[in-house]
Amino acid sequence: MDTDGDGVDDAEDGCPAEPGVPAGSNRALAGCPAPQLCLSIALESTIQITARIYFDRNQATVPERSKNVLDDVATVLREQPKMIVELLGHQEASERADIAAARAHAVLEYLVSKGVDRANLKTTRAALDPPAADGGVTDPDEIRRVSFRIVGR
Repeated sequence: MDTDGDGVDDAEDGCPAEPGVPAGSNRALAGCPAPQLCLSIALESTIQITARIYFDRNQATVPERSKNVLDDVATVLREQPKMIVELLGHQEASERADIAAARAHAVLEYLVSKGVDRANLKTTRAALDPPAADGGVTDPDEIRRVSFRIVGR
């Protein structure tokens, strides 16, 4: 029986109620939809993420709503095993001094838990973002983030 009509028998379909990748095209997906990557890579120097990695004020814990984006980043990094990436933690000026570095470290630990080689990840605290009056970002969700910079291959 193939409830979702994707060509993968329900007994072998990881997502029997959701049409996914047809049988034979990608066994790893087992009938589930192909993941929608939330990022793109600028191969020269940065990984540009088109979705936010959210952090709450004065928090460094990676929230559930950001994990799908980091899962996509982990996939790219596992496929590029020689790429060395620097994780830059950012913070609002009003947040405690150590939060930017703690955010970068939390993202590093999450990526390592997803199979990324720890030796390929470095963390640092970015300088404070320029104030809005100087043309900086005004949205706190955009300020409280971790950005990625490729530093080696």
